[in-house]
Amino acid sequence: MKKRCDSCGGRFGLVRHRHFWQQFCTKVCKQNRLQKLASEKERKAQLLQWPTGTAGRRHPVPPDVARLV
Repeated sequence: MKKRCDSCGGRFGLVRHRHFWQQFCTKVCKQNRLQKLASEKERKAQLLQWPTGTAGRRHPVPPDVARLV
């Protein structure tokens, strides 16, 4: 069994806050992780909508996409 928080690495107290397979030491850690996941999801959705080009001409790849590839 894990003995550290998935967000901050802190020790658990009497209560563990859970979200699916992740465990957190406080509600704040849980909310921070969920907020980070939501922002990453939004950024990836925006990257998927990036235009690939028109009339056979490709636009330069933005740095965020190049880092993911």
